[in-house]
Amino acid sequence: INQQNGFLFKPSDHQELADKIIYLLQRPGERKLLGQGGLTYVQQFSAENIVAQWEEIYKKVLNKKNN
Repeated sequence: INQQNGFLFKPSDHQELADKIIYLLQRPGERKLLGQGGLTYVQQFSAENIVAQWEEIYKKVLNKKNN
């Protein structure tokens, strides 16, 4: 998510990428915040969360089948 866990830029815009890297090199606090935002974002994709989501889907399907 732009400016919450990283930055978006056009794929072919090397200058914009370089500018973002320099921006982050000069702002350690911002780097840390983006890193924490990234960690928070990816935790929703942990094995435990994915398994729980699949279990919920299976339960719903089985409940519909039994009704």
